[in-house]
Amino acid sequence: MPEPFRNYYRETASADVLDWRTDFGFDAASNDYAVLKVPVLLVRAALANPAMVAMMEALKQALPDPRSPIVPGAGHFLITSHAIECAALLTDFLTEASEDTARPG
Repeated sequence: MPEPFRNYYRETASADVLDWRTDFGFDAASNDYAVLKVPVLLVRAALANPAMVAMMEALKQALPDPRSPIVPGAGHFLITSHAIECAALLTDFLTEASEDTARPG
């Protein structure tokens, strides 16, 4: 991993731990997700670990209409290793979502 990334992760580790602690207090059932009326983008790395794959599949089943692309060749830190692909997916998703909300009805 490049040194600037290592330095960033070292500097932000305490915030990451706080994020994880907050997450452990979040309790939602799958039917809580089923009522969401907002577009959802679930991006997964093709080389994600089995636990992440299982979580993504559970979310896909629980959400009413998720978009769930898989980034080929990407691992855990796909937003750094495949930034261009992730940016394109997000741009396309946001464009589609804004067009959907602009339509009457």
